[in-house]
Amino acid sequence: MQRPAFPVNEIARLKDLLSHEILDTNPDEFLDSVTHLAQNVFHVKTVLISLIDADRQWFKSRQGLDASETPRDISFCGHVILQNDIFEISDALEDQRFADNPLVTGNPLIRFYVGIPIKSALGNNLGTLCLIDDHPRKLTQEERAFLVDFKNIIQTYIINQHQNKTFQLIMDSVHEGIIVHDRDGRIVFINPAAHDLLGDSLMHLFGQVSWNQGKELSKQSSSNIAQVNDIMLGLHQQVLPYEGQAVLTKLGGQKIQVYFQIEPLMRGGMLTNTILVLKTV
Repeated sequence: MQRPAFPVNEIARLKDLLSHEILDTNPDEFLDSVTHLAQNVFHVKTVLISLIDADRQWFKSRQGLDASETPRDISFCGHVILQNDIFEISDALEDQRFADNPLVTGNPLIRFYVGIPIKSALGNNLGTLCLIDDHPRKLTQEERAFLVDFKNIIQTYIINQHQNKTFQLIMDSVHEGIIVHDRDGRIVFINPAAHDLLGDSLMHLFGQVSWNQGKELSKQSSSNIAQVNDIMLGLHQQVLPYEGQAVLTKLGGQKIQVYFQIEPLMRGGMLTNTILVLKTV
């Protein structure tokens, strides 16, 4: 069996893969639904999302296969990550690179195989989406286009998950309190520092329009959080960015003086979010 040579940038690729913290993780309901759909769309026995580690390929999602991983040196996917296109084997028994592969001569008796690389945001090939069957066949042009679509869905999901983890790590590490509102003024994110600063003053407002609810909160708890909420309401009317100071009262009665800075997030000329940064004076 002809084995693929490791790419020159293998160390960088492996570091990128490890940074995603996805190897040996629990099944993902979304990815499993995608591979199950692919299994039915392409009418194949097996569909895998395979991540290529240093000496193994580990399956983040698998349909039609019991094994959770196989050695890299006998993997088909090890060939796929060396290039950037669809890699198709119509009949593995007729291909000298795979004819003596134990996955071909023994279970799961691979005959048809097609794989496409799954890339990271940095452009490294983390692994593959692959289709496997135990009888020879060839993808149609329409099926090849569908395969690219499926790959794009999986790739975007993995990139977004990684970016969300990175964002959460950064937000957990910064000392300033950060509260993110959507364009309608609903709180969509509160970092740990903001929670430490304000206690539970805003937590029950998560997902609500904070500047309106903040006025009621202020009446009920003698809190001056409404001072910031009123500013937020005005700033949402296109007077961004803005900064200043305010005295806030926690639900427990402790008064704190904070410096606040409010910045807009714009996309296509439209306000999508506002970021409120708080720190004690």
